[in-house]
Amino acid sequence: MQQLALVCCFVLSVLATSLNAQQNTYTSDAQKYLKEIYGSYYEHYFSTPESIEFYANLISRIEYLPVANSPANLMNLSELVLKSKYNPEVIIHDNLTTFDPSHFNPIKYFYNYESNEDQYFRIYNTEWVLKIHKKTH
Repeated sequence: MQQLALVCCFVLSVLATSLNAQQNTYTSDAQKYLKEIYGSYYEHYFSTPESIEFYANLISRIEYLPVANSPANLMNLSELVLKSKYNPEVIIHDNLTTFDPSHFNPIKYFYNYESNEDQYFRIYNTEWVLKIHKKTH
């Protein structure tokens, strides 16, 4: 019985560490994307971990899917307004034909972050779709 308790504690510890590492990745990604969007204004708007938490949560809800696995008649990201007020030389529509998630900033667009339904957007002229899972409260 004691061994079972130790095994359970170990498994819970590993799971907690894994979840924490995943959240740290979301936070790190949020910081990188926000620095790109806000440029020199980043420190002014995002000086505390709490100010980044909203975007880290949003990033945790993002998934990339092939067009074939997505609903029909998708809105294209090119139709969305960009958050380009602070860094207009960098924050532009990419008009991509190939997609690499490691070079893509999914939070530079204005969309409904609080939606109670999943949202799908075609990623420019690629065969990929940005899916934002609905917000769960």
